[in-house]
Amino acid sequence: AAMGNDVAVRVGLKNNSGGVGIDTYGTLPKVGMIGGGKIKYSADVYDFNGNDTPGSDTPRVDLTARADLIGDTVYGLVGYDNAMNQEYGSPKIGVGIKFQDDDLKYLVGSAL
Repeated sequence: AAMGNDVAVRVGLKNNSGGVGIDTYGTLPKVGMIGGGKIKYSADVYDFNGNDTPGSDTPRVDLTARADLIGDTVYGLVGYDNAMNQEYGSPKIGVGIKFQDDDLKYLVGSAL
């Protein structure tokens, strides 16, 4: 997937620590009925002194790619948490379903 021209910079708190994040966007290649949707690449840097990671003096760097796999409903996520720390770093992968406001109204109404 190619990186897009749009870049967003975020500044704020994450896990009780000041940090900065950068996002860019692209399009996931379409293979059959999967793909063709938006993909968001993110990098978050926080805990600059390594205070929240025992024995570390490096910042925490989290890298993530989140893509719409089937329409705007099903998405996938891959990434790596704490990429600068060999001992505590770990890969992450997931699949999720996004509910639109109308979907939630129907589900809650049906449950009552």
